[in-house]
Amino acid sequence: MSYLTKIIVCMVICLVIAPIPIAYADQDSAVIFVYHRIGQDDYENSNTSIATFRAHIELLEQEEFNIQPVQDIIQSLKNGTSLPPKTVGLTFEGGFTATRDNALTFLMKKKIPFTLFFSTARIDRNSESYLNWDDLRRLKKSKYADFGILPAQYSHMIYNDEMTNKEQINLALSRFQEELKLRPKLFAYPFGEYSLDVQDTIKTYQFLGAFGQHSGSISSQTDRLLLPRFSMTEQYATLDRFKLVAQSRPLKISEVTPKDHFLDSLEHSPTISFQIDLADHQNIEQLSCFASEIGKLDMRQVEETRYEVQFPDALPDGRTRINCTLPSVNHTPGQEKIWHWYGMMLTKGLPQDSF
Repeated sequence: MSYLTKIIVCMVICLVIAPIPIAYADQDSAVIFVYHRIGQDDYENSNTSIATFRAHIELLEQEEFNIQPVQDIIQSLKNGTSLPPKTVGLTFEGGFTATRDNALTFLMKKKIPFTLFFSTARIDRNSESYLNWDDLRRLKKSKYADFGILPAQYSHMIYNDEMTNKEQINLALSRFQEELKLRPKLFAYPFGEYSLDVQDTIKTYQFLGAFGQHSGSISSQTDRLLLPRFSMTEQYATLDRFKLVAQSRPLKISEVTPKDHFLDSLEHSPTISFQIDLADHQNIEQLSCFASEIGKLDMRQVEETRYEVQFPDALPDGRTRINCTLPSVNHTPGQEKIWHWYGMMLTKGLPQDSF
């Protein structure tokens, strides 16, 4: 065998056996972001500064992320159609005038698609703080703008009875039809709160997907009634974190308990358990789970592929976000580490407003 032939054979073998960087290998996943207020600095808990938001968009462009319409992403995953590498989608929640002025107009000029979720009752107020129907009709003319729906009133669905929730959704659908002549295909849970009862109600409307506000990337295996989004508020929107989560991939967790993430007020310290796919996550010893306001949680293996996560103290009232992360086993030396991510939101006790 000649020296040149040996080199060619070696190159072929290397291409076959070399690990493909996970950032480009997984075409069955996408990351969705949600922004609330843009450039409204008085609202610390729900605001993202204009400078931070534009830095996010600049990074997505420079790093050649594939920014697709969210509806197209969910439809592709439903159909089992492969997505381009590094696919992300942008959503906005609330229908604020400042968001249009500081973000949406900017995106349309750059020909970047987005989905806007809003409650029709807020639009009907004709308040300067919110868009009005004429504003929305103008947005509708842009091929880069899409609309998602919330209940007519931005309220805590998990504390309402089924009839109240259906009345609010039906009213919102009616107002969309009357004013915009369309029926949105995407739904979002107010405050990101959900329960099995609320999910059962949403299921009857046959939306393409329903979004919470818990973190994580999505795949064809993700429950389309419980789609995660990374919430970008100023406290959690540094450029380093934004890039880290934009590159994240799904953590293949299933059979999660408790099944209902709206907890009885008497359940002070629930135990979370789940199955994990060890074939795809062989470095399981590096798995960590964290809870908002609590920190890292204790975890133990109860069966070969089943793990339990326990809280050190009573779970506080309100919303608690749980995030479990695991670095990719296919990490390539010299490249940034890619993280697999699973998130959920537990809600307990009395309702708490924050957005």
